[in-house]
Amino acid sequence: MKKSHQEKKVWGFVYHAFDDDNCAVSVLHTQAGGYCSRHTHTERINRFLVVSGCIDVVRYSDDGSKEISRTSLKEGDIEDVGAGVVHSFEVVEPGVVVEVYSPAFNGAKVRLDDINRLKLGGSR
Repeated sequence: MKKSHQEKKVWGFVYHAFDDDNCAVSVLHTQAGGYCSRHTHTERINRFLVVSGCIDVVRYSDDGSKEISRTSLKEGDIEDVGAGVVHSFEVVEPGVVVEVYSPAFNGAKVRLDDINRLKLGGSR
């Protein structure tokens, strides 16, 4: 296990609680109006578990240019985004979201740097 650490983000901050090759757990403290980058992961599944607040998980076309679906998640809701899917989240109400990453296929490794950003995040 790598040492846990906190990281400032444009949408709030994240505390990386645990990560190894088979699993990673991050706790997101979100601010209203913030949104993360449009991005994909190559080898990991992204699970969102909303503890408090509300986020929209948005999926896009393969090139990231067109919104395909939007799922609103509130306290107690869980949503998985598969590897290779262009996605982002938008903060509707500030709160706490737990992200759990797992391998997307046999032999895949969970790495926090497994991210391909297509468009940067920010705040409204």
